[in-house]
Amino acid sequence: MGAIVTPVYGGRLLTAEEQRPGDQRVRRSRYEISADGLRMSRVRGKALSSIVYRRADGRFFLIEDKQSSYREVEREQILALLAKARKTLDTVEEEVSKMGVKEKEAISKFLVAGRALLKEAASGNEENLEFRFVGQNSGPLGLMCRKYEISAGGRKIAELWTAAPENIGFSNQELDVLSEVAELFDAAISSLTGIKETSSFLPIPRPGDYEGVPVRRVRFKEGEFVSDWRICASEAAEFAPDHFNPPPGYKKKAFKD
Repeated sequence: MGAIVTPVYGGRLLTAEEQRPGDQRVRRSRYEISADGLRMSRVRGKALSSIVYRRADGRFFLIEDKQSSYREVEREQILALLAKARKTLDTVEEEVSKMGVKEKEAISKFLVAGRALLKEAASGNEENLEFRFVGQNSGPLGLMCRKYEISAGGRKIAELWTAAPENIGFSNQELDVLSEVAELFDAAISSLTGIKETSSFLPIPRPGDYEGVPVRRVRFKEGEFVSDWRICASEAAEFAPDHFNPPPGYKKKAFKD
């Protein structure tokens, strides 16, 4: 009897780096993509944390290597929790509106800060984003890119470089997986902030906003540089069927923990 061969499936591995002002560290992340799912990993100190999307049943796994544990969550659970969080904010705001002037002023500051933090979680973007094509030039990986300026309320908040998906090596199935995950993230942002149009950090096409797939994004806040995120490597990869499952031996924790 011959040896048992574990099947593997083609996919793509992207490596990204992000730099921020005053921070000597380079924040690295990985995107492992195939028709079966997506694994997004980021190194935090010496620990690795990952978000895994298993396409077969639409489940997400939040994996913490440092604790050898994971949490399992379905799309509906995520949206329900986000809806609950926004409802809580709305309820607090309604109660504040009934308070006296001094109390209202004091608490309103915290509410405004809370909403601002939620919008910051939406990649720093705001409503009514405007994407303006400004030309073509060389970008990450030596690719010829289309460059866009992103504005909100008349203020530039980002610059974006995009490249043709086929030049990065994406298949249509891999783009579909990225789009499915981005759809959930956008729904989450909309649930919390009311923002209906966002530019996700995921490298996916958004035909209504820009052509191609993002390979670099520079963000600004009040005219000041905030961060520079870019794809620094793209290579073909092969993933076993269990690559989009929690690692063997990891302890499952309740999602609410």
